[in-house]
Order: sequence, then structure tokens, then C-alpha cells
Amino acid sequence: MKKINISRYTLSLNLALYLSLASCSSLPKDALDPPMTETLKQKITKARNAIIETRRTLARATGSTYVQELKIRLAELLSDEARAHYQVARAREGISNKSLQVPQVKTLKLQAVGLYLEFLKNYPKS
Repeated sequence: MKKINISRYTLSLNLALYLSLASCSSLPKDALDPPMTETLKQKITKARNAIIETRRTLARATGSTYVQELKIRLAELLSDEARAHYQVARAREGISNKSLQVPQVKTLKLQAVGLYLEFLKNYPKS
């Protein structure tokens, strides 16, 4: 009986020690989540890679039936990258009511709008 009490005592002591150490080692929430700008930079990188791949596919798919779908997808990817660039600029600027002028965003948006206009010109009933 004494042996069982000692092992229970040791077990409860170990459990208490483990729980106290686990509560001390918890990281703050900021350490677990990457900063917003890092997440947005990753989003930009993914969008750029997708844009490059879509342009390569478009170059190989000349005359195919799905070229227009690829162009629409490219326009969406350009818009996504522009949105992420704007969000990065907004995060760096902080919360403010002034409008931001981000040249890269404007360039990407103009490219996307150009692709949309080209699609509407080729397929006016769409």
C-alpha cells in the first residue's frame, strides 16, 4: 500500500510540475501569428508566381478554346496582387483616412482592366 501511495504522490507531483511549466512556456499571440505584412508579402509572391505561370500557359495556348478564360484568370491574378500591394501600403501607413498613391497598384489595375476590356471587345454578349 505504501508503494501505491508513493507512486500516486510522484505522479501527482509530476503532473503539477508539467502543468506549471506548460503555463509558463506559452507564447504570446503575436509570436504565433506572423505579422500582417509578412502574410501579405507571401500573398504577393504567390500571385506573382501564378501570373508568371499563367502568362507562360497563354503563350503556349495561342489559338486554343480556353485562351479567353486564361486571360480572365490573369486579370483576376493581377487584381489580387494589386490588392495585396495596397494592403501592405495601408498597413505600413497605419490607420488613416488619407488616400494612398501606390504606383504599382495602378499599373497592375490598368493591366487587369485592359484584359477585361479586350474580353468585352471580343465577346460583347458575355
